[in-house]
Amino acid sequence: MEDLLCVAAAVFQAWMFVVLFFIVLPAMFGLSLGVTGVYIQILVKILEWATIRIQRGRQDQPSVPVPLPTGEFAPEKYQ
Repeated sequence: MEDLLCVAAAVFQAWMFVVLFFIVLPAMFGLSLGVTGVYIQILVKILEWATIRIQRGRQDQPSVPVPLPTGEFAPEKYQ
C-alpha cells in the first residue's frame, strides 16, 4: 500500500510540475504556447465524428409509428 501511495504522489508531483511549468508560468508573462488552437481542433474533430455517427444511426433505425392520444397511429409523413 505504501508503494502505491509513493507512486501516486510521484505522478501527482509530475503532473503539477507540468501544469506549473507549461501553463501557469507562461500565462503569468502573457505568453501562449498555442495549446488552445490544438485543443479546439481536437474538439471540432470529435464533434464532427459524433455528428456522423448520430446521422448514421438515424438512417439505420427502422421507422417506428408514433401513437396519438386517440390511440391511433400518425401517418408516416408526420413522423
